[in-house]
Amino acid sequence: MLSFNAESGGEIDSTAWEAEANTSVGRMAPVAAWAADFYYAGGHQITVTATAAGDASAVTVERPPVVPGVEYLAFTYLGPPTTGSVTWVELRFYDEADAQLEAHRAPLAAPGTGVYRQITSGIAPAGAVSAALAVGITGASAGQVLRTEGSSIAPLYSTPNPSLRTGSVLPMADWDFEESVGAWTVASGAATIARSSPWGAQAAFDFYSLTVTSSTATTSVLRSGIYPIGDTTGENWRAEVYTKVVSGGWDMSVYMRWFDAEGNLVFTSTVPSLPAGTPGWWWRSADDPAPAGATQAQIEVELTATAAGAVLQIDRPALWQTLPLTATSADSKSASVQLILRELEVGQLLTVWRITPDGGRTLVRGPDQLYDGTYVIPSDSLIIEDYEAPLGVPVYYRIERVWPGSSEKSTRITDPPITLDPGDPNLAWLTDPARPGIGLRVLVKQAPEWQQAIEQTAYRIRGRATPVVIGDVRGSREGDLVCWTTSDEQREALRFLLATGNVLLWRCAPGMGEPDVYVSVGEIQYPRIVTYAREQWREWTLPFTEVDMPTGGQVGTAGWTVYDVRLEYATGYDVLDRYETVFDLAIDRRT
Repeated sequence: MLSFNAESGGEIDSTAWEAEANTSVGRMAPVAAWAADFYYAGGHQITVTATAAGDASAVTVERPPVVPGVEYLAFTYLGPPTTGSVTWVELRFYDEADAQLEAHRAPLAAPGTGVYRQITSGIAPAGAVSAALAVGITGASAGQVLRTEGSSIAPLYSTPNPSLRTGSVLPMADWDFEESVGAWTVASGAATIARSSPWGAQAAFDFYSLTVTSSTATTSVLRSGIYPIGDTTGENWRAEVYTKVVSGGWDMSVYMRWFDAEGNLVFTSTVPSLPAGTPGWWWRSADDPAPAGATQAQIEVELTATAAGAVLQIDRPALWQTLPLTATSADSKSASVQLILRELEVGQLLTVWRITPDGGRTLVRGPDQLYDGTYVIPSDSLIIEDYEAPLGVPVYYRIERVWPGSSEKSTRITDPPITLDPGDPNLAWLTDPARPGIGLRVLVKQAPEWQQAIEQTAYRIRGRATPVVIGDVRGSREGDLVCWTTSDEQREALRFLLATGNVLLWRCAPGMGEPDVYVSVGEIQYPRIVTYAREQWREWTLPFTEVDMPTGGQVGTAGWTVYDVRLEYATGYDVLDRYETVFDLAIDRRT
């Protein structure tokens, strides 16, 4: 928003800047010990020289227009006269009469006497029509010179910036820590917070971060400001912070607190505390839907120092509305759970566990194999359909990711648990794990009367009352499931399901006393329930033998429809090129 002459440090002349207090404004072309292309534009710098001891400052002559309510970013490169000099940049807003309404100052914590980019920011207040950039020295000595160039004023989101989380409700002053600690406070505990120092020493983004120091090995709670989020009930929000352990150790959790329009606390999210990552910078995030009645939110960071004097850096906290990293939904029509994973790292190895209330873990099946830690993530999002989740039992999923050759795992856990509605307890599901799209629900007449055979031989010894029995391990369960199909279509569907002889999964509603079991089905019978020729009901006797869970992948999906084919393929020839048979098309098995 500034002209070339104001931005470039007086490349044309010094008239874009004016002396404000105890100073004279000039320009210079310093001897350069750096590359010729270091400057953003040309080789000149504006000089601000203190005429006497005291505070000295200069300001841009230009007043570019601003819009109230819009957040603006301002920065310049400052060259302090000494390392100990207190120099600063300031973003100012003015009304229609050119009266100053607000000023946002960011002091430079200079590590030397070079040239350092110092950033400030602010939201244009009501009545603001223009802005200006000012620089200065606090407590200058007579004759001290402050150099400046590369100045800028611009709307915060006018240019791409890797440090931004688009849509974050935190103002820049609260997430970049270039000016101070912003609105962050220590709600409880022994921790203290301050802006890092000097410039460039500790930062994941830009040049400063928030330094947290705990004098004791205790728990402290940090809170951001409270920010409006509107009426977004049920919509997903994410809180995120970057952290770096400087000394000691830290356990931490990041979560959200929700408030109504009057500022009353509505709900506090709950997230487990985990050790902060080390070494270097790590990010920690948490997702949660906005509860009913919430129109404001804040980030809360709970930190537990494991040693006295521990130091932690925090940078770029953000709070924004987004699709969740993980999402689950239950489809009772196909007895499956859909798991959506977002923001994945392509090339990482993926493990997905289904976890039941008793703590049992089972690997989830994908199109190629089980997600067992050898599956390479092919894209930044995945849709996983779990057709083997138990009926009527709350389950959640644990997702683990790791780079090949590394032992550092990134973990996500779906919350809350999800439950498949079992429906009528007299019905049970038969699913082919390899072809889940053709699973079938049948009416149960009689559950299996299980038997478990064992190979053993008894040796009776003369003079001994009890025999010596030598045997193998007891075999798996065997029994007959007796069920009914009630229509010709259902009969043919069950025949089709059994045709391959694949291992099936039998799932029934809780209360039947039967856990889910993988079975091999032997020779079947399915006579009419009465001798009338047109009778459609059949009574099936399915001999089950319990077997291990198969490890192969799944082919197809129950959600694949004709409409999906129409959306994905322009012509029938495209369909013929992709599928060898009609059955391949029906279950979406592609060549």
